[in-house]
Amino acid sequence: MNLKKLKMINRQSVMKFFKQKLFKTQRRSIISGLSILGIIMFLSLMLSFVSISKSEIALAEIEKSVAQEIACHEACFAWRQERERLIVSELKKGSKKISQRIFNDWQNAKKSIEYKKEIIKILALTYGANNPPNYINDYLSNPGVEQALVFEILSKFQIDSHTSDKLSNTLNDEIITATSSQEKISILKTMSIVNSPGEIDSYFMILKSGDETALKREAIKNISNIREKSLVFTLDQLKTIESLIHNLETDARFRQELVLLIGDYYRVFPEQSVGLWQGVFTNSSLDNISRAFSADSLNHLAGLSLTLPEISPTEWSEYYKQ
Repeated sequence: MNLKKLKMINRQSVMKFFKQKLFKTQRRSIISGLSILGIIMFLSLMLSFVSISKSEIALAEIEKSVAQEIACHEACFAWRQERERLIVSELKKGSKKISQRIFNDWQNAKKSIEYKKEIIKILALTYGANNPPNYINDYLSNPGVEQALVFEILSKFQIDSHTSDKLSNTLNDEIITATSSQEKISILKTMSIVNSPGEIDSYFMILKSGDETALKREAIKNISNIREKSLVFTLDQLKTIESLIHNLETDARFRQELVLLIGDYYRVFPEQSVGLWQGVFTNSSLDNISRAFSADSLNHLAGLSLTLPEISPTEWSEYYKQ
């Protein structure tokens, strides 16, 4: 073998050796890198578990409790209060973790309504009745809201007039499209808390409809509860009430509630209300309880001394039974 050929063989052997060594080094580096990455991921995962705050655990415990204990009695209530205080304390300190967790749970459509009611309670305890978080106001402004949650929000927070008006419009639309009396009653209960002047048209729409008496009585409650009566009560409404009362096809229980409703209109239209009561009292075709309510109102408010119609025990029994 000549010298030139020997040098070529040696050069190839050396290159092969270095290539093998380089490959082994690279493989070790890759394995080491993957191992380090795996360790980092494992430590990060462990750290995330370790870093779960007590308030987050408390919130998860409340959610579990709500799912398991529909009826929460004294011991359960005290247990939840303890966890609520912990969460509220962290929120007031500005904890972003628990705040974000609550927001995520609120936005999660899979979370139960009862659990979200607890969230509303926690938010009210934290921020006060006059300062609901923006996402709560946003929820009220959107169509398709859950009546139970709207009712809970309104019972805990004072909402601004803009949000109130938007919610009122939504509820007015929903009561028109609602198909069951129970659904309509639920909407009416919510509307009662919103107490927007524009809702009265919806109430009279129900009074004049063929809906069940229970629903009409709920509408009467809402009319009676309107705060700014002088701004929304009209003589046309009073005429509608009169017409319904004297309609012999009107359910007696519904008529009796309408006679009592005249008392709210008396504050705005005293003369016309007195005339309406007198018309009811003198109409012997109407039920005795409606006539008696009218006579009693005239005696107390108009200073008359009318003798009340005699009401049988059966009539009173039927009245209190409904």
